Amino acid sequence: MKIECVVHTDKGKVRSENEDNFFVKNKYLKGESDFKNSFYIKTPCWLAVFDGMGGESAGKEASFVSAKALNDFTKFFKRKDVDDFIDYANCRVKEFEEKNRCKSGSTCALAYIEKTGDIVFANVGDSRIYGFDGISLTQLSVDHTQAQLLLDAGIFTAEQAAGSSQKHSLIQFLGVNSEYKIKAHKLKVKCKDFKSFLLCSDGLTDMLTDAEIADIMRGKALNDAAEELMRCSLNKGGRDNITIVLFKSLD
Repeated sequence: MKIECVVHTDKGKVRSENEDNFFVKNKYLKGESDFKNSFYIKTPCWLAVFDGMGGESAGKEASFVSAKALNDFTKFFKRKDVDDFIDYANCRVKEFEEKNRCKSGSTCALAYIEKTGDIVFANVGDSRIYGFDGISLTQLSVDHTQAQLLLDAGIFTAEQAAGSSQKHSLIQFLGVNSEYKIKAHKLKVKCKDFKSFLLCSDGLTDMLTDAEIADIMRGKALNDAAEELMRCSLNKGGRDNITIVLFKSLD
């Protein structure tokens, strides 16, 4: 089975560094601020988006450590399990924190695509995963934020959660304190369930609504969709780093 994948990451218009990272076909940022490319990948394969936290220097390093952890995991670990990777990456980020005596962390939006066409998605933090049916978006991830907790409890409406400062207060992330058990949200779907899929950092979803993202993607090839999503996000302010990974099955 073959996958078409497009990656586009940009530091945005405000930040001096790109604290995001990605993983596609053993490629990830190693100090660059911007990157875009297309890939054709045979399954099984891993795709991911990471968004670092802890200030520009620590955040950039945390997302780099996370992306490198996935690179190492795919090379040296025979067992291909998303929970194993989340635990491994969490340990690697905590090791970085202890060595550098800093507080940092990283979100993760992850896809493991099997030869059968099954996809195991996992996320920690507020980087998102969507399925696109050609008309509308379906969010497949769950935001690990205080705002989402209040929404789930019925204290916030969806509109209040979207506008709350607590939507960026994370309760799960790579590098989480040892007293908390890291637990990813997981979901298994088939490639054929959607026309294409989107992994992204909150730099995209803070600038564009789900409806706006769907309108931009509708009827476009992956490359054109990624370009337009990035252009529109930057035109609306580009207040944060923006990372987009779009992919679909070619079978």
